[in-house]
Amino acid sequence: MTIAVFSLKGGVGKSSIAFNLAHSLNLNYVSNDENIVTKILGKKAKYEEKPKLYSNAIYDFGGFATANILPILERTDLIIIPTFADYSSLHKTVQTIKAVQKVNLKILVIANSLESEEDLTTIQEALEKLDVPILPLKRTKIFRNSIERNSPISGIEDKLSLYLYRNSIKQYNTLINYIKGVMK
Repeated sequence: MTIAVFSLKGGVGKSSIAFNLAHSLNLNYVSNDENIVTKILGKKAKYEEKPKLYSNAIYDFGGFATANILPILERTDLIIIPTFADYSSLHKTVQTIKAVQKVNLKILVIANSLESEEDLTTIQEALEKLDVPILPLKRTKIFRNSIERNSPISGIEDKLSLYLYRNSIKQYNTLINYIKGVMK
């Protein structure tokens, strides 16, 4: 299984999503953007300015497009594109989707950091002509906390956290099940 988390927009949650998916799906983490996740994950992570294609990996591509990542995007099993509901993020998301669709149609958009149902509707309306599936992830500290603690969402065990984050965990599990379904 090879997955790429990519967007031309920086700061939309690519690394947080990739970190958690790497843990949950037992994938190696590869990034072309040196970040804290490569340090936290140690041997299960690689920073490569010119990344190579690996099986059983998740790629966290920085908010910039280079010729080095196109061959990988062409051959991944799924490309996840996170976005927020603001105009700037949606504008870059449309650009990202159009660029990716030239090389790979296996795309999933994550409507990330949602504060309301209106945010999800905004994203759905902005992307409806591009014919891509969209999954929601509400605004929560669970992703940032998971990186800071080097403890993925799938590893939460204490009852209070499970209760407090129950809706976020449910959405995250929906994402995991979607990915597993696509990979069958």
